[in-house]
Amino acid sequence: VLLDNFHDARKDSKAKTKAMEAKERRRQKQLNSPLDPLLLRLCEDFMDEEDLKKRLRALFKILDSDNVEYLDSSRFRAGMKKLDFNPKIDLSESDWIGLTSCANLDQDVKLQFDDFHALIRGQMRQYTQARLSSSSES
Repeated sequence: VLLDNFHDARKDSKAKTKAMEAKERRRQKQLNSPLDPLLLRLCEDFMDEEDLKKRLRALFKILDSDNVEYLDSSRFRAGMKKLDFNPKIDLSESDWIGLTSCANLDQDVKLQFDDFHALIRGQMRQYTQARLSSSSES
């Protein structure tokens, strides 16, 4: 009986581990951009437009640790690294160039809050479209 219980417990443990691994593989498969962990959280958590704007303003303040009221490439990238995400958000200079060019901004731009808001909203839109597209393909 003890051996049967041990065997059953081990089998349950393996099944849980496999389920967790499969869930993590699915999550990793959905992540295509370095910003995806942030975008996923924002898309899942916000209630309405006003709530999203408040969240983005709070994020902007965190990233603008020097209170200069703008984000350039180095501030944006350094701030993103400090956020608590798994996997970590590690943006390269080419990622920054891609983000700013998608938002029709110059790569040397100093993002004020309105630019940051528009950039993240555009990224959220692309992220949502990509997820919808990949889920319809499955």
